[in-house]
Amino acid sequence: MGNNCEKVKEDKLISQARKDFEKTIKVLEQKKTTLEEYLMQLDDSRKVVCDESRNRALAEQAELYTREILREVEQLDPRFKSTFMQSGSFYDEVKVGLPDEYDYMAKLELLSKPGTAKAVPTKLGFARVILEDEEAIDFWEEFLCEDVDEDNEEVFENVLTISKLQEEFRSLVMKAIKSVKMPKKWQRDPCPEQHGPCAMLEFLVDDFLPEGQLYISIDLAPCITYPNYKYVKFPFHKNLKEDSSFALVLAQIVANERDVLLVPFVNDGLKKEKNHTCLYRPSYREHMRVSFSLVEKDVFGHFTCNSIEKRVLRLLKILRDVHLRDDGKRQEWEEPMPDHPPSTQIQ
Repeated sequence: MGNNCEKVKEDKLISQARKDFEKTIKVLEQKKTTLEEYLMQLDDSRKVVCDESRNRALAEQAELYTREILREVEQLDPRFKSTFMQSGSFYDEVKVGLPDEYDYMAKLELLSKPGTAKAVPTKLGFARVILEDEEAIDFWEEFLCEDVDEDNEEVFENVLTISKLQEEFRSLVMKAIKSVKMPKKWQRDPCPEQHGPCAMLEFLVDDFLPEGQLYISIDLAPCITYPNYKYVKFPFHKNLKEDSSFALVLAQIVANERDVLLVPFVNDGLKKEKNHTCLYRPSYREHMRVSFSLVEKDVFGHFTCNSIEKRVLRLLKILRDVHLRDDGKRQEWEEPMPDHPPSTQIQ
C-alpha cells in the first residue's frame, strides 16, 4: 500500500514537472518570438535600403560625380589614371542610419600593371611596394625613396613613398573638384580632408530629409592591385569546415587575384593619449596595408539584404551606435602604448 502511494506521488510529481516544463518552453518560445520580432523591427527601422528610389538616386549622383573627378585627375596627371570601384557598407547592404556615407576606391592603373612592382610583406598584413620596371622607376622617380627595415636593418631601394603618393592624390582631387559640376541641390565643403588613406569630400544635400538638408561624405581612396597576391594567406579554414559550402565560396572568392588591394597606410598611426599625439613605430611610415574590401563585397554579394547574416551585422552596428559611440572609455588607450598598428591579416 505504501509503495503504491509513493508511486502515485512520484507519477504526480513527474506529471506536474512535465506540465511545468511544457509551460516554460511555451513561454520561452513566446519570448523568443517577441525578441525576434523586435529585432526584425529594429533592423527594418534603421537599415538603409540601397534599392529604395531616393537612396539609389543619391548614390548614382555620388558615383557620377566621383567618376568625373577621377577623369579630371587623370587629365591633370596621367600617372594617376584609375579605375573607379564601389566599396563600403552602403554597397554591402549593411548600412544603418542614413545614406550619408559613400566609399569608393581609385585603382591606379599604371602601378597595378603586372611586372611594374612587387610587394614585400612585413608584419601584420602590411607591405612595402618596390618598383622593378625601369620605365616605371623613371616615371615615378619623385615618389620613390630608400627604406630601412628597423628590425634587421635591410635596405630597400625604389620603395614607393606612400605619404607623398597620398598627398599628391589628395592635391589632384582638390584641383579636380574645381572643374567638375556638382549635382543639383548639393553644396560642397571647399577643401577635401585627409581621412586615413582617403580624400574625404563633404556635402550638404538640400531637400533630402523631411527636416531639410542631409550631410553626406564621400571617401575616395587610391589603391593598387597586390602585385604578388599569391603569397597572402587566408586562414579562414581554421574556423570553417573545409568542405562546407561557405568555405568553398570563400576559397573561390579569394582565389581571384584582382580582388586583393593595397591602400596607403597614412596617418592611421596617429592616436591621442591624454591630449598627447603618438605614432606607431616609424618603420610603418612607407607601408601600404592589405585591403579586403572587395573580397568582403563579393562575400556579402552571396546574401540578400534581409538575410540573417546581414541582419545580424546591421544589429551589431546599431548596438555599437547606441552603446559605444559616446563611450569615452573607447577613446582611451591602455598602457603601455603599442608599437604596432592593428593587424590587417585575415584571422
